[in-house]
Amino acid sequence: MKIKKTDEQLIRFFWDSPSEAIFSPKVIALVLNMSDSCLDKHRANGRGPRFSKMLNTTIFYRKKDVVEFLEGFEI
Repeated sequence: MKIKKTDEQLIRFFWDSPSEAIFSPKVIALVLNMSDSCLDKHRANGRGPRFSKMLNTTIFYRKKDVVEFLEGFEI
């Protein structure tokens, strides 16, 4: 039986993971506090965090790229 993690657990897992860890768009949308569709739009417009594609179809994000993206908004 697969145990489903809550949103809070997924966010905590993201921050506790090493910088080279990879994550799905769903987890990154949670971390960035936006909807999946909003993250999709940012990705399509080149305004979101850097992402990669596995086998040219599966999109994933590295933690270090998301953190770098967030650091760009610090005041």
